[in-house]
Amino acid sequence: MEARRKSWNQQQQTLRQRLATREDFPRAIEIFLNQHAMLHTASMAQMGLWSFEDETLEGLDVEQLHIIPGKCGIRSPGWYGT
Repeated sequence: MEARRKSWNQQQQTLRQRLATREDFPRAIEIFLNQHAMLHTASMAQMGLWSFEDETLEGLDVEQLHIIPGKCGIRSPGWYGT
């Protein structure tokens, strides 16, 4: 994941540079949409890109995703946003 994180950071730098000038907005939009897609499952984004979500949840079964948070306050991935 380290290589992908570095790639993400480089894309963020490029996005900021592109947003600085109006002429580069079309490229900025393209970069933004690619990064947005990488946050969701690849099957949902349908852009053929690697996904942070897919990598984070890889190997977890349905039971693990639905563990109810305990008293310690730790939340399973399936409970984020609830």
